[in-house]
Amino acid sequence: MRFNPKHIIINSLFLLGLSTSYGQQLPQFSQYMYNTIIVNPAYAGSKETINIMALHRSQWIGVNGAPVTQFASIHAPISEKNIGGGLSFVNDKLGYENSSYIYGDLSYTIRTSYTTQLSFGLKVGASHYSLDDELLNDPEVIQDAFFNDKLNYWNFNVGAGVFLDGESWYLGIAVPRFKNHDNNRNSLYASLERVNYFINGGFIHKVSPWLTLKPTMMVKMTNGAPISVDATLNALLEDKLWLGLTYRHKDAIGAISSFKITDELSFGYAYEYSTTALSGYSFGSHEVLLTYNIKYRSNCRCPDLY
Repeated sequence: MRFNPKHIIINSLFLLGLSTSYGQQLPQFSQYMYNTIIVNPAYAGSKETINIMALHRSQWIGVNGAPVTQFASIHAPISEKNIGGGLSFVNDKLGYENSSYIYGDLSYTIRTSYTTQLSFGLKVGASHYSLDDELLNDPEVIQDAFFNDKLNYWNFNVGAGVFLDGESWYLGIAVPRFKNHDNNRNSLYASLERVNYFINGGFIHKVSPWLTLKPTMMVKMTNGAPISVDATLNALLEDKLWLGLTYRHKDAIGAISSFKITDELSFGYAYEYSTTALSGYSFGSHEVLLTYNIKYRSNCRCPDLY
């Protein structure tokens, strides 16, 4: 008996729902503390360097059609007047579904004290949603009323955020997309871009000259879905190697690491093991990250805080 491709799509959406409850939400990352720009535009330029990042995530290895995500960004201060700017791109694939996001970010920073500054950010961009030609060209699909609309759309959106940081701590609040979009328009199996609210924060505590601890957290809230909470504890050894443990409430546990290859270049890796029913079918999730920081200010604070 031949499987109807429509059922594959529906099942894929159900699998994603185990993690995010709705399709077409921003992807989740183990190394969320290093790519805050994806959700919070006020983060743009905060590192006072030209920050370039590339990430690849393969989720739920062993599950057919599981999410595969690529993320790339660049952001930096763009003037001496406390203005920062950035650009980020996400490509996310789930089964036969493809989602791409491209957003520009602009931030403005106010120094509130000698050690504290407050940034406001605006995010503007668009997302593209489509289905693979392999599916759409299938004879069974062409004759299926469910796919009469080819589900190939660009959706414009805007977002905003605030970011407060000191010498050893930070806190951010952001809404990366203000508009809801229904990609499967008028479909029984609606795939929605819903409004997400993010809160993230962390601090650094220097235990000794060779050991620094960095707890971080990320809270995501979506209307109609359970609150998602990530908590991570990282330890910096000899100012070169980060090692840490991460936990996502009722979803996954994992380990992360980051190694400074040079003062500018770092390599990160993360592994997650699902604590849901998927654990019996998946070999876990893998994530690799490359970051490159170009210092161009002699008075750069260039914190390794976030």
